[in-house]
Amino acid sequence: MHQFLILGGDSRQVCLNRLLSQSGASTCFYYDRPSSPFSLREAMEDSHIILCPVPFTKDGKTIFSENSLPGLEIQTFTACLKNTHILFGGNIPSAVRERCDLLSIPCHDFMKMEDVAWKNAVATAEGAVAEAISLSPVNLYRSRCLVTGYGRCAAILADRLKGMGARVTVAGRNASRLVPAHCLGYDTCLLKELGAVIGESDFIFNTIPSLVLDAALANQVQENAAVIDIASAPGGVDFQALERRNIRARLCPGLPGRCSPLSSALILYEAVMEHIRDSQTQ
Repeated sequence: MHQFLILGGDSRQVCLNRLLSQSGASTCFYYDRPSSPFSLREAMEDSHIILCPVPFTKDGKTIFSENSLPGLEIQTFTACLKNTHILFGGNIPSAVRERCDLLSIPCHDFMKMEDVAWKNAVATAEGAVAEAISLSPVNLYRSRCLVTGYGRCAAILADRLKGMGARVTVAGRNASRLVPAHCLGYDTCLLKELGAVIGESDFIFNTIPSLVLDAALANQVQENAAVIDIASAPGGVDFQALERRNIRARLCPGLPGRCSPLSSALILYEAVMEHIRDSQTQ
């Protein structure tokens, strides 16, 4: 039987540990501060499959843990890797991947699995809708929504907003990338044209991880608008400019772990189990 080591993360890791335990798996779970000192080296020595969080790290130095757990330095982690391990995580740093390659360790990045990435985008999009509803004084129904970007999360988000009766405009850098959005019935515009539409938007959802809504555009946002930024760091919104105008705005990282941790953990659990089954049949 495999011994699983689950490190850090957010509520998804809690649910993932529960799912594995319910399946009869043996797990070592480092999420809360234990009563006795935790040794990453000993935990890795006794484990076969290591489940790191999504994202693997936020500061580039330690494995991400919303509880700021000690003892999760990436340098120590890579030094403890051995060729009997199988590693899973989200957005795994290149240094960790290179170490795995050197030791012939199977290294599976959740965010490079197409099925996981799309399912995770559903959780992110639904979480963004929930955040918007809680932040805004107006209904989504018959509102005017602006979505910047048209990747996985943006595509699903636009679909959910349209399904709730909103009028949706999708903005992007490249006109050719906006063709699918246009064909699905959304209004479209280029990012350089945002000044013409942003003042009409009741809800603004940014999915682009570079500055899109700058100070100049922030001055054109209407006073009752709600701005939700779901882009990965560093995001794409000048929140200080919006704050000066008392515009409702929220940066929303890690929505799957906050809004739907069980569903999101199930996505990861199914991916892990599938890879284990595949390795056993090879």
